[in-house]
Amino acid sequence: MEKVTEFLQFLKSFGIDIVLFIAGGFGGLVVSLNDKNLTRYEKGVSVVTGSLAAMYLTPFFASVISVGGKIDLSLKIQCFFAFIIGNMGIKGVAMVIEKVKSKFKNNERN
Repeated sequence: MEKVTEFLQFLKSFGIDIVLFIAGGFGGLVVSLNDKNLTRYEKGVSVVTGSLAAMYLTPFFASVISVGGKIDLSLKIQCFFAFIIGNMGIKGVAMVIEKVKSKFKNNERN
């Protein structure tokens, strides 16, 4: 068990939170199982992109939602966000990026 803990800490040192990674992967898996038009390759990519998106975006959204740390978000809530982000996958990431870009463009005009 000690080796597993060491391994998880090693991954965490690289910014890899395995819990969020798995939650996002399940979100991507749900999408891939519901879309009958996807090939096996596309289903696999959906799971991987869901995992990666959730792993890196969940901490960002958690910090935004927690209002700079004033509200403590439990691990269960973060896993919920990771699942939703994983479910949105790469399409959701692109949507968020476009919203942020348009927000900055609107601020530059004002």
